[in-house]
Amino acid sequence: GEVDAYRNAGFSGRSEIEYTPAGSEFLAGFGVERSVRVERTLKRYKESAGALSSGRIFHTRATLRLRNESDQTRTIRLQERIPVSSVAEIRVKLESDTTGGYRLSDDGILTWEFELGPRKSRSVEVHFTVRTPESYRGEIFGK
Repeated sequence: GEVDAYRNAGFSGRSEIEYTPAGSEFLAGFGVERSVRVERTLKRYKESAGALSSGRIFHTRATLRLRNESDQTRTIRLQERIPVSSVAEIRVKLESDTTGGYRLSDDGILTWEFELGPRKSRSVEVHFTVRTPESYRGEIFGK
């Protein structure tokens, strides 16, 4: 159901939590931390697979820039999602220039945890490719 989040200054946001059995864990956000800023930039492009193999390769690169504008060190847990394919002909690959130090869950969630000092910044890069057969008519990037 719906969840309203309140902090010291009052109402900070509204979210929704799906049915969760008693005693189970779930993730809930409690609003915006105004002292931490995140800027997310996406770059996407497509290429042909090459002379030795047919198909198309869709690249997605997300750059996440974080800034701690407070006077205190903040513990950051940053998450970014990549696609997960259950179709053998469609392969998803996390590229080696993705910023290291992450955990990758089975459902495609990359998680980084780190400390961000007062008035400090950090960037995280995520680069993945999706390889499809030439005959695939679906849309990889969405609308």
